[in-house]
Amino acid sequence: MSNLYIVGNGFDLHHDLKTSYSDFKKFLEKKEKCLFLKSLYDYFDSENLWSSFEEALGDIEIFKYINLYIPQIKSNSFFGKRISNEFIRYLRNYLYQWIRSIKIDIDIHGKKCLPINQNSIFLSFNYTNTLEILYNIDQSNIFYLHGKCTKDNNSSLIIGHNSDEIISFENYLIKYYGFDNDKKILELIDGYCKDYSIKKSKMKYIFMKLNDYQKKMKKNHSCQMKLNNIVFNEMKMYKRIIILGHSLGDVDSVYFNTIFNSCNDDTPIIVSYYDKKSLKKLKEQVRKYKIDKKVIYTEFKNIPFFD
Repeated sequence: MSNLYIVGNGFDLHHDLKTSYSDFKKFLEKKEKCLFLKSLYDYFDSENLWSSFEEALGDIEIFKYINLYIPQIKSNSFFGKRISNEFIRYLRNYLYQWIRSIKIDIDIHGKKCLPINQNSIFLSFNYTNTLEILYNIDQSNIFYLHGKCTKDNNSSLIIGHNSDEIISFENYLIKYYGFDNDKKILELIDGYCKDYSIKKSKMKYIFMKLNDYQKKMKKNHSCQMKLNNIVFNEMKMYKRIIILGHSLGDVDSVYFNTIFNSCNDDTPIIVSYYDKKSLKKLKEQVRKYKIDKKVIYTEFKNIPFFD
């Protein structure tokens, strides 16, 4: 039996790699007149955007979106047509460029290497090849759940939310205006179209496009688990599970529910933490998964070697 290491972005950050979404923001800011960065602030909650990026992708600020593109609503070429296609394409393209720009230097980033057992299985949520470069882990032992950033290939990178919310005109009206006030929102576009039925049709079309985006941007967990079925089908074969630098956040809860429900009841789960603040958040997540009795918390810098 071998160990299963589950590696999150905190692992790369531990090695001083610029892989936080705040670093992604800085990368985009260096792009001259980056309309994609502008669209991120147009569509999403800017306060939580960079701290919970993937979760934010599933929570479009619809009212801001509608107000922004109302002037184009009488046209068949308004931006609502493009959000589900061009926005996602640009996101993946910029994500790929950013990850490719991160250079891993053994002399610089290898100073904080942990005592990892190389003869283990590794399930990585990261796009980088840190395990291969700094730890000399055999590629055959690493499974990149969200894809690996390879040369000239950005199509394999997986990013997205885990929201099941259905974005529809009717749901929006119920949530913000009540059941019987559908004309309220239509008043917003009085200056662009006087015909009530046409306005309602246009608004429904916008919501159809937004819902299309919501579906396309959601992670296909089942597909990724099938692609990495060697790991997920062998959960009972691991003598321990070691989680390095992952928050166990809700956006990846489908994966972790599968892992925790599939491993043996007596399989110890070692969860690493950085400080008291992160430990508190991790304990909250662990309670959600109902694995409190199986978890051993270990400070990241004190992770031991597991045979």
